Amino acid sequence: MIVRSATEADIPALLEGARFYVEEAGYDLDFSPELSQASLRRALDSDDMALLVAVEEDNLAGAVILSFGREYTVQRFGHITQFYVFPEQRNTDAARRLIEHACRWFDENDCWYNFAASMANINAGRTKAYEDLLIGAGFSDCGHAWIRKAYG
Repeated sequence: MIVRSATEADIPALLEGARFYVEEAGYDLDFSPELSQASLRRALDSDDMALLVAVEEDNLAGAVILSFGREYTVQRFGHITQFYVFPEQRNTDAARRLIEHACRWFDENDCWYNFAASMANINAGRTKAYEDLLIGAGFSDCGHAWIRKAYG
């Protein structure tokens, strides 16, 4: 399993991952290939974002989108904005490798504090597995995410 920066050639597989992600999340939202493609391209092209992919034998295993910002401080804050591992790759080391590389990217970009949220509306077991993965990488619980449904 290798982790590398995504390329334009990865977009079709990443779009399929985005579709699965929206379906699995369980929110009553409509998947948009056009918006997803624009979002993925923005992550590829931005100086303050990264799109990393885990690849096993030329097959995409998962991806993570990272960003940093410094809205009010000299020091940067890092954010895991999206994280997804394909279902058939969840019993591999793809998730761990993606988180390791995410932390390395944060360190290389001088991100003093790194944030990740477990907000997907998925089953408790997978949410716990993701939280355990984050804890293993040095993240600690600092509160909860709240959601408000405004439409529908």
